[in-house]
Amino acid sequence: MRDWYDNCPLTDLLEEQAQCLPAGPLGNILKPKVELTEDPSPEIVSAVTEYLAGRVGTMDFASRMESLRFKSLPLVAGR
Repeated sequence: MRDWYDNCPLTDLLEEQAQCLPAGPLGNILKPKVELTEDPSPEIVSAVTEYLAGRVGTMDFASRMESLRFKSLPLVAGR
């Protein structure tokens, strides 16, 4: 109801918009910016390359990626 009965100055409205929408009014519909945080391992690159080339099936690719994921996890007691 505040928006209906409040008559704020335009600068206050723009400040609130900047806080609620840090990427701007169109920020939710634009492409996200994606960056690598670390280089993928050579095994992962090899698996993806072979899958995209059609030399490995979907289930084999999934199994291979799963085993690579488990290799990269830290050891936890009881596992």
